[in-house]
Amino acid sequence: MSPPKNRTVAIVGGGIVGLSLGWWLGRLGGDVTVYEAAPDGTRSAGYAAAGMLAAQLEQEPGEEQLAPLLSHSQRLWPAFRDALESDSGLSLDYQTGGTLMVATDANGLGRLRHDQTYLRRLGWQAQWLMAEEARTREPWLSPQTLGALFCASDHHVDPRRVLAALTQVLGPRVVYNARVMQLSPTPHGVDVIQDNGQKQHYDQVILAQGAWAGEHPLVPDLPPLDPVKGQALYVTMPTPCLSHVVWGEDVYLVPRHDNRLYIGATVEPLGFDARITAGALYHLLKQARLVVPAILEAEVTEIIIGYRPRTLNDTPVVRPSIVPNVTMAVGHHRNGVLLAPWTCEVVGSGEW
Repeated sequence: MSPPKNRTVAIVGGGIVGLSLGWWLGRLGGDVTVYEAAPDGTRSAGYAAAGMLAAQLEQEPGEEQLAPLLSHSQRLWPAFRDALESDSGLSLDYQTGGTLMVATDANGLGRLRHDQTYLRRLGWQAQWLMAEEARTREPWLSPQTLGALFCASDHHVDPRRVLAALTQVLGPRVVYNARVMQLSPTPHGVDVIQDNGQKQHYDQVILAQGAWAGEHPLVPDLPPLDPVKGQALYVTMPTPCLSHVVWGEDVYLVPRHDNRLYIGATVEPLGFDARITAGALYHLLKQARLVVPAILEAEVTEIIIGYRPRTLNDTPVVRPSIVPNVTMAVGHHRNGVLLAPWTCEVVGSGEW
C-alpha cells in the first residue's frame, strides 16, 4: 500500500479498527470513506469490548508470538489517546491504575504462581501481593482474597468513548447501511460496489470488517476467520467501586467513570449465535461475586453480546491482498482495542 497522502481510500468496516484507520489515514492526508454495513456502530466487537490495554495479563500460553506486538501497541496508546482526544474534544476515559489478578482459593493461588512464572519467562514483571496488600490497593475485594498479581503497566480505556470520538472526527465520511458486495480492480485502483448497485472508484481499499470479514469474502486470500461469541454485562454500583481492572477465575471486572462495572466475558465458539443465555450470565455473576461480593447489590443495566474475529493462530492479518491496491486489516480477535494504534502505524506507513 502506498502512503495515503492525496489518495482516495475506502475502508470496509466501521468498527474500532476501521474507524481508527479512517481517522489516522485522514490525518496523513488521505481522502477517506468508511463503509459500515450496520445502521450504526453498535454491532462491532469494539462496542461490546471491555477495553483492556493489558499486554501482560491477557497474554496466554501459545500466543508468545504476540507478546512483542501487544507491548509495542500498548506503548503507542498514550500518544494515540492524546491525538484523538485533541481532534475530537472528547475524553476516552483512559485509566492507568493497573490490573490485579486475584485468587480466592488454593487453586487460584497456584494459577497465579504459574502465571507469574510464565510472564517472567517472557521478560515481564508482575508484582506479587499478599492478601492484605491486595485489599489495601482495592478495598472492595473479597475477605476471602488470598493473594494477587499486580501489573502496573496494564491500563484500560472505554471503547465506546473511543468509537464516539472516532465517529465525531470522521463525521459524514462514515457511510452506514452500506454493504460492500464486490471489489473490482481497475488499472488505477479499485471499484467498490455495494449491494444496491452503487459503484465508487478509490485508489486504495482496506478491509476491516472484523468478525464479518469472512461472511462474504471480498478477496480470495482472506484467511479463515472464526467469529467467537462473547457475553458480558454492565452493572451499576451504588457508590464508586474499583480503581483497577480486577481479574478472577474466568471473569474480569472493568470500572467506568460513572460507577458502572463491566463484567465479562464468555468465550464461545458458536459463530453468530445471538442468544443471551442464563448459564453464561449466571457464571459471570457467580465468579464476579467471589472477587467483589458487593456486586450482589448492583443494578444490572445492560447485557452485551459481541463477536471476536479470530484467525487460526490468533494473530491479526495486516498485509496487502493479492488483489492490487487492497489491504487486509482483520483477525484482531480479543485485541482489537489494544492493537488499533499498531494497525494504524503499519497501514499508515505504507511499508510492508
